[in-house]
Amino acid sequence: MTDEIDGNKNSVQRFWKGKLDAIIENLINDGYIIYNLLSKDYNNSISKQALNLTVIPDVKYIRSDASEKRGKWLKENL
Repeated sequence: MTDEIDGNKNSVQRFWKGKLDAIIENLINDGYIIYNLLSKDYNNSISKQALNLTVIPDVKYIRSDASEKRGKWLKENL
């Protein structure tokens, strides 16, 4: 999320700031449920208002098995 994307020190996080909020709000207004499986770094690109609109599942994991446990949760719940 801190990588440059346009050569002007514009980080990915800064690029998506506000854009993800609009996407989330539009999807929710269309009746979709948004499950938030983002890491803390990626959640920093979402405003607190938009973050509160998402459903954050109770998935306990440690760094070494995060991908596996997220994948299992997705398979079992979606």
